[in-house]
Amino acid sequence: MEVIWILGPRYYSQRPGGMQAKFLRWDTQHGYHLWYSDGQNFLELWQAQRGYFNVQRFSQGPMHQRQVRVGQSGPKIVRLIDNALHYRERNVLALQQLAYAQGQHLSGLPWLVHEHLTQLIGLKVPEWQLRAKWLLTFEGGNISRE
Repeated sequence: MEVIWILGPRYYSQRPGGMQAKFLRWDTQHGYHLWYSDGQNFLELWQAQRGYFNVQRFSQGPMHQRQVRVGQSGPKIVRLIDNALHYRERNVLALQQLAYAQGQHLSGLPWLVHEHLTQLIGLKVPEWQLRAKWLLTFEGGNISRE
């Protein structure tokens, strides 16, 4: 039996986060997506894309479609990294220490870390931190299965 979660008004948000991540679903037709409804006037389909959600609203009137951006620009992410280092956030300091051990500076990592973030919802740390940790951990190493 296939179950489709339709989130009600309590879970509705213009910026889906951890609370909504529990209900994120994937199928071949819609990719990663969420369904919302107020129970009376509308039903919305939120499809996750790179850096935004494509939102289709089905209601009694004509169907509306819009995009909700959730990404941040590269320079803004670099500024956030610098602020996190300045205020000595524990996770970011540990990542910076790993970068320094390899002769890198955290905000100078390749743009692959900072650009085209997928904005996965429900992550415990920012996506750029996961990417940076992954790159620093596996840089120059053999990551093949053999």
